[in-house]
Amino acid sequence: MSGVINNPTTNTEFLAGLPIPWLNSNPIGQGNANVLGYMFDFYYNMALQAVQVRFPTYAPKDALRYIGDERGLLQGVSESDADFAIRLKLAWIYWALAGTPIGVLFELYNQGYADGYLVQVNGPIYSISGTPDVNDPISALVKELAGINPNIDGDPEWWTFDYNTEFTSRFALLFPSVPAQWTDVQSTAPPLGIGPRIGTTSDTSSPSTSDINTIYNIVNKWKPAKATFMGIFLTTAGETIGFPVDTIAERNTRNGGIIGSPAIVVQY
Repeated sequence: MSGVINNPTTNTEFLAGLPIPWLNSNPIGQGNANVLGYMFDFYYNMALQAVQVRFPTYAPKDALRYIGDERGLLQGVSESDADFAIRLKLAWIYWALAGTPIGVLFELYNQGYADGYLVQVNGPIYSISGTPDVNDPISALVKELAGINPNIDGDPEWWTFDYNTEFTSRFALLFPSVPAQWTDVQSTAPPLGIGPRIGTTSDTSSPSTSDINTIYNIVNKWKPAKATFMGIFLTTAGETIGFPVDTIAERNTRNGGIIGSPAIVVQY
């Protein structure tokens, strides 16, 4: 019989190769076989795509955001679709990092905040070094000890927020300089009165409300449940020595000389 396909790969080819004279021996029968095969193939492909769309590495790129919503992950501002698909595929591994410094810092990194430090009262300072491996972000975590601040009366640790060293689960996010994406420059108080300014109010490096909300949402989502987030601290000028703020200039004024300039630290 003409047109028989020995190794069919579709339903259309399969039906066309059936040894049924009334189906494939005349134009009308061949037409019916082709239409039936086309419909079978169409719905098979639709069902196949419906299954594949659930899997990040097989789904079309416009489906990734919906998978991200389901798995609680946001695509990074400069993250490729391929890297985001890997993170979505490994979502359960990433969520095992929730409640840890690397979990918070890695999510901040993905949203473009690569230079932030997590500073814990009485304790360590965490940061990310270099570009984290999407398959092993823990390897990029850096842990340092803040040590004792000899420039504050009573010798509390470097970061105490209010001189109270009793609650060691409190922490803050510290930026040593203005993040690059904070393009909404303002000279007013912090958006929505989120936090007081510390030092001077003359700086013009305030972020937008959206910037602040993005950071707060990420930190509160990924931080340890037992920990209290004390806010975002930004050094816009000078160098700080611990917190509450002591500066190189203030320290040397007490010692009879001045080097450096007073720090400007803003809290959000």
